This record gives sequence, C-alpha cells and structure tokens, in this order.
Amino acid sequence: MSEIENRKDLRILGARIGDNDYSFAIVNRRMDGSSKTQTITLKADAGTNTFYLYEFNRNQCGNGIDLSLPFKTVQVDNLKQNGITVEVPMETGVLVTTLPPLYVSEKEPVTYLNLIFEGATNYALSDQPKYGTSLNVISNPRKREPNLSEKVCQVTTSKLDNATYNLDDAHGILVPSDRVKISATNPYMNFQTYKNGVADVTIAICFEGIENMQGYTFQTESRSWQQHQIDLSPFIDKTIKYITIFPDRKFTQSTNTDTYLSIDNISLIATANNPQPVEDVNITKYDNSISKTLNVDFEYQNSNIALALSSDILRLQITANPKTQAENVSDKCCAVTLYTSDASRDADNSKISLNPFPNIQITDKTQHLFFQTYRNTILTDCALEVMVSGKRVFVPFEIKERRQWTEFGIDL
Repeated sequence: MSEIENRKDLRILGARIGDNDYSFAIVNRRMDGSSKTQTITLKADAGTNTFYLYEFNRNQCGNGIDLSLPFKTVQVDNLKQNGITVEVPMETGVLVTTLPPLYVSEKEPVTYLNLIFEGATNYALSDQPKYGTSLNVISNPRKREPNLSEKVCQVTTSKLDNATYNLDDAHGILVPSDRVKISATNPYMNFQTYKNGVADVTIAICFEGIENMQGYTFQTESRSWQQHQIDLSPFIDKTIKYITIFPDRKFTQSTNTDTYLSIDNISLIATANNPQPVEDVNITKYDNSISKTLNVDFEYQNSNIALALSSDILRLQITANPKTQAENVSDKCCAVTLYTSDASRDADNSKISLNPFPNIQITDKTQHLFFQTYRNTILTDCALEVMVSGKRVFVPFEIKERRQWTEFGIDL
C-alpha cells in the first residue's frame, strides 16, 4: 500500500498475478477542503494489455459478492513506458485489472492481429484428438534469422492405428482471443513456419458467415523458417473465427512417426510483399468407428474428443482445475466462458459441443452418463443435450452450490 507524498487522500495497492496480469486498487478519500479528483498514471513491466476499470462508491457498490458493476475497457500499448492514466473521484475506489470479467459485453471486432507465443496469451489452442492432433507452445526449434523468438506454437499429428479418416485432413485450430475483422488498412496476413522435413502444408482461415475455409497450400523447406504472406483483401469486413493449421496434407505414407509443424509471428499488415491468394479448403468426410466406452477427463488435451462452439460469444479452453477436492482430483478440466450480457444476443441457446471419437454405442450395461460441473460465481440453470442415433435428449439441471464440484447423472 502506498500514498501520494504529502497527501493521505490517495491510497494505492498493486499486485502482479502470474507472469502477465496486473491489478491495481486505488482509493481517493475525502480528507479536507483540498481533496479533489485525483489523476494518476500506473506503470508496470508489461507490453500490450487490455485493462478493465471498475468504480466503487456509496451509490455504486455491486451485490457484495462479485464484480457486478459496469466497467470500461482501456487498451494500453506499452504499460512500462506509457502506463495507464486513471481518474479517481473523491470518496471513490477504482479497481484496474487485466483479468477479464466472467461476463463481458461482446467485444467489437478489432482490425489488428499479432499472435506470438512469448508470454501474453491472446489466443486459445484447440486440439483435434480425432485426428491425433495436439498444439503446444515450445522452445523455438531453430532460433536463427528470420525468427529469433524464444517460443513458438507447434502442431503435432500422430498417425493413429486403424484410422477410418483421411490423415491428410489432420489439423489443429488456433483461436484469437479478439474477434478480428479484415480491413482495407491491414488486408495481408504474415506468418512464419518451420518443419523438420519437406511437406505440403495448408494454413486456412475460417470466417464468420462463410461456409468453406479459405486457405493457402505450400511446400515447406526442411529445417528452415519460411516467411509467408496471404492476401485477404477479398474478405474485407469479414471476421476471423479461427485459424486452421494442416501440418501435412500428404500424411498417408506408411510411417509410424509423428509429423510436426511450428508456426509463429502471425499478423495482419498493410504492406504487400508478394501476397498469395487463398482458395476453398475442404475436409474429406469420414466414417466414425464405434466404441462401447466413454471416459473423458481432459488431462492431456487428448481425451478422444473434439471441442466445438455454436457461436462467437463463447470461449472454450482446457484449463487447470479451479478447485482440487475429493470429488474431483483432476489436474485439468474444460472451461466455458460466456462473453456477453447483451440481451439482443441469443445467449440462452449458445452452447459448446463435445464430439467423441469414435462414436459411442449405448448398451444395457453402459446406459448411464455421468459428468461433473463447477461454477465459481452466480448459480444458474444449465442443460445437457445428447444426440443419440439422431434423436435429441435434452436434460436441464441446476447448479446449486458455488465453488464446489457437483456430479450429475442421466439415464440414456
């Protein structure tokens, strides 16, 4: 806790959370006739950050349980150099934090993109276990020009025994945290790739409102970082949903080894440098095999299940267990975040899909489905929908305990 020299009006408390997040609490007390609104600039050793600002006073104090107050967002380009400037009225407390609220109004699309893997997490990695594909942040496998990054994203595809689908279609998904809209100002996408062999690779963009992915296929050079640029100007005003990475479009050779692809420095820029056109990318339809068991625990982001969203107001990721207890001792779980409080959005019907691979056959000995849920704030009504041979089984349930793992079971 600190205070301004010669004044006891303003008290400041700051905390660093993990490697990249910061929170500051500022209180401006009325002490005497010289008290007034105070303006203060906060600085910390960080790069670009989005801050959320909440004001507390006697007329605006929330529900006393969580951060239920209105807030505003401020984008800070360089927190260390420029800092963030905050006005604190008299008899008011201001919370300034980089931690996003659980419920936020849907973000307006941005027209910039800069995905690097050094520290700040402005992306989500989505494995595709049905293809044997996983994504991880690793040390740069070749830290030389033109890529001196410490960390990069690696997509790994393992050849699965008795696969019933086209291995050329194996892919991983990279989801930007912000909704990114292509603009006339920055219509070109740059990225770098590295592979320890020669292969045909496809990088594809999935846009909102466009059925087919738009991708660019190229041949890699062995053990060398390559610079690429694709032309997205035909998609101005379209919003990116996610980026799909196919590490080997000819992964059907008889080999038992994994195939890897590293990708880094994905950005939108204004300057054209031999940009390549994109074209429709299709994935071969495949037939699932059948299993009589289902056991999904998310421990290794490889639980024979694919994760999918029904709308752009949800975010989905594998994360650390928020509370390890007797009911649930897992290290990992699947977390869903709703990014809207706008009544005009159909939040009630938004959902995630967990698609098991292979398909699961229900028998007279395995007709009960069990699952656990955890919620750390407001209690709420939820529902589970199971598709069984084309029939929809809809099961509503209520989460009645806060910050507690609860088990539910349904009879199929």
